[in-house]
Amino acid sequence: MVLYILALALLLKTGILSSACFYQSMCNGGDRAIDFVAAIMLLLVLASVITLGWRGRLFGARKT
Repeated sequence: MVLYILALALLLKTGILSSACFYQSMCNGGDRAIDFVAAIMLLLVLASVITLGWRGRLFGARKT
């Protein structure tokens, strides 16, 4: 969740996401699309971490 908020803050800093959307939840259609894509990317990263963890391929995992 922290990575998601940091990604949105980075989008805010670069001007891709409006400050009204980030701070006051007053989003237009473009802001909603950007937020949706960021949320989907977060879910894909979480799914890949779960998959790699299940298979024991994360950094520091022991080989059996």
